[in-house]
Amino acid sequence: MQKIYFLFLLAFTAMPAVFSQSPGGVSSNLKAWIKSDAAATLTSTDSLDAWTYANDVSKQFTSNAVTFSRPIVMNPGAGTGINFLPVVYFDGNKIMDGPAGAGAPITAGNDAYCVFAVWRSAVSGNFQRVWSQRNPGSFAGDGVSLATWNDNRFGDQLEANPFDQGMLETYTVGKWNITQLNLLNQSSNDLEIRDPSNINGLPLSATTVAGGSSGRSISDILNRLGGRDNSIDEALTGDIAEVIVYDASVTSATVRNQIFSYLALKYGVNKAGDFIASDGTTKIWDSTGNSLYKNSIFGIGRDDNAGLLVNKSNSIETGSGNGTGQNGLGNIILSGASNQDDGEFLLIGNDNGALAESNSDLPASADAGTRRLGREWKVQHTGNVGTVNVDVDLTGLTITGTQPADFFLMVDDDGDGDFTTGHITFFAPGTLALPIVSFTGVTLNNNAVFTLVTFASTATLPVTWKSFSAKPVDNNVILNWSVENNDQGKSFEVQHATDGIHFTTIGTISNNVNVKDYSFTHNNVAGGLHYYRIYQVDMNGKSTYSKIVTVSVKATDFVIRLLNNPVQNNSAEVEIVAAKSVTTAVEIWSVAGAKMISQQQVVNPGTNKINVSMSNIAAGNYLLKVKTGETIQTIRLL
Repeated sequence: MQKIYFLFLLAFTAMPAVFSQSPGGVSSNLKAWIKSDAAATLTSTDSLDAWTYANDVSKQFTSNAVTFSRPIVMNPGAGTGINFLPVVYFDGNKIMDGPAGAGAPITAGNDAYCVFAVWRSAVSGNFQRVWSQRNPGSFAGDGVSLATWNDNRFGDQLEANPFDQGMLETYTVGKWNITQLNLLNQSSNDLEIRDPSNINGLPLSATTVAGGSSGRSISDILNRLGGRDNSIDEALTGDIAEVIVYDASVTSATVRNQIFSYLALKYGVNKAGDFIASDGTTKIWDSTGNSLYKNSIFGIGRDDNAGLLVNKSNSIETGSGNGTGQNGLGNIILSGASNQDDGEFLLIGNDNGALAESNSDLPASADAGTRRLGREWKVQHTGNVGTVNVDVDLTGLTITGTQPADFFLMVDDDGDGDFTTGHITFFAPGTLALPIVSFTGVTLNNNAVFTLVTFASTATLPVTWKSFSAKPVDNNVILNWSVENNDQGKSFEVQHATDGIHFTTIGTISNNVNVKDYSFTHNNVAGGLHYYRIYQVDMNGKSTYSKIVTVSVKATDFVIRLLNNPVQNNSAEVEIVAAKSVTTAVEIWSVAGAKMISQQQVVNPGTNKINVSMSNIAAGNYLLKVKTGETIQTIRLL
C-alpha cells in the first residue's frame, strides 16, 4: 500500500516521497524501472517476449519476434549473470520497445531527466544503444540515449548537430557498469555522467550540447532497449540487468547515493563513499571509519522500501556471476544468514593486503609454523543478520594447507586488525573441497576484522574439529563431537538457540587430553527447529566455534524438565508443560529397579511444577519416571 504525501517540488531538491519498492527508496518522478531479477516481470526464463515495468505493471517492453530475434534471459548458473542474478542478453539483432507517446518515460519536450543503468558491452569499437527515447532519424537534439561510441566511450547520445554528444567516459569490454546520466535544466554544462567511483564530487563528464537547453526538446516517439532505429542500427551486443528512468534530474547528493548504494549492494559493485539505506540516513558502510578497508566492498542485506534482498553475494571484482572465483583474487562469498529482517545488513571490505601466506600478525602463542593470508577484511554489521556462511576461494593462490585441520577463519573481535592481542576467535571449516574453504555459522560482529589461517600449527592454535552431530531421541537431543590436537584444551561450552542467532550456554564439559569423543544430552526439548554449536576454549584463552548443526524435534503434548539436578533441599523440582489436562504419575526408582517414591497429580494446560520429597531416601543416583497418559519419560538424577 502506498503512502501519499503532499509534493511541493517536482525535482529532487529535497528528500523524496517514499513508497514501497522503488530504487533506493526514491520514488518521486520514477517513470520506468526494469530489472532482470524480478522473475514476475519476465515472460519466460529464456527467449523474452515482454519485460514488465517493476513500478507499473500496466507498462512493458515487448520484442518484435517477427522481424528480429528475442533477447535471452541468462541465468547465473553458467557464470553469465551478475552476483548470482540473471541478466538479459542482446546479441546485436534484438530490440525491445516500450510505451511511447503519453506513456513514454520522459515527458515530450522535457529538458531534464535522470537515467541509471546496470549494463555491459561484449564488443569493442561499436556504436551501441542500451536504452533511448527519441525521434527515429531525427538530429534535432530531441533524444536521450545511454550509448557507446566507436572508440570504447559511453555517455548520452543526444542526436544533436554538431555532434557534441557527451560521450567522454570509457568502458571496458566484458566489465559491468553502473552509470548515471543526469541532465540539468540549464544552458551549459548540463550533462552529468557518474559511476560508483565518483558520485559525490564533480561529475565525471560535463558538456554543453549546441544551443544549451533551448536546443533540446525530448521526443516521445520511440522508447527502446538495445537499438537505435527499426533497422537495428547501432544495436547492443551485451547485457542489461537494470534500467531506471526519472522524469527529472537528481540534484540531491543523498538521493543519488541512495540509488547508487542500492545498485552497488545488489550487484556486488564497489562504490566510493558511504553506502546508505533507503531511509537516506542509515550508513550501512561508513567510508570514513572503514577507510583502510575500501576495496571490493560488498555484502548482504534487506531493504523492503527498495525491494532489495541480497542473501548471497560476492564482489564482481573477484568473482563471477555464479560466484566462481577469478584466478588469484581470493574471492569471498557471503550467504546463509540465519536472520534477515528489513533494515539489516552485513558488508565487508578489504585492505588490499597481499594474497600470500605470512607468519606475522598472529596470536602471540603461535609459532613459526602457522601461516595466514596477508589480506584482511573488515565487517560493518547493521542490525543482526545472525550467523553467516563464508566461502573463501583460493584458486590461483599458493597455500600450505591441504586438510581441514590446517584452516581457520581468524576473527579479531575488537576490530583493530591486530591479531597479536585482544580477543581472537577461530572458526573451523564446515567443509573443505580445495580450492574452496567453507565456514558455516560464522558470527561476524560489527567492526570485526578477519582473515584466513592457511596452515595451522597444532601446538599453538585451538583444537581440530573432526565431527559434530545432533540427533533427536524422543524429546531429547543427543550431541556428539570428536576432536584432535586437544592437548591445550580447557573446556567445551554447549550452546543452543531456537532462532539461529541468540545462543545461550546450556552446559559445559571439561576437556580431557586423553578423550577425543564427547557427548552431551539436551533434555526435554520443546518441539520445533533447534540450533547447536560448541564453543571451545583453550588454556591460554584462545577459542574456536564448531560448525552449527540443526535438528528438528517432534512436538509432544508434554515437555518435562527436572529443574534441580543434583537435587537440593531433599526435594526434586519437576516442571511439566502440558497441552491438555491429565493425571500424572511421578516416580523415583533406584538404578537397581526398585520403586522408591510414587505420587500422582493432575496437571493443567500450561506450566506446572511438582515437588517430590526425597528426604526419606539415601543420597545417590536415581531415575525419575513421569507418566502422562500413554507417555513415560525417564530422567537420571542425583
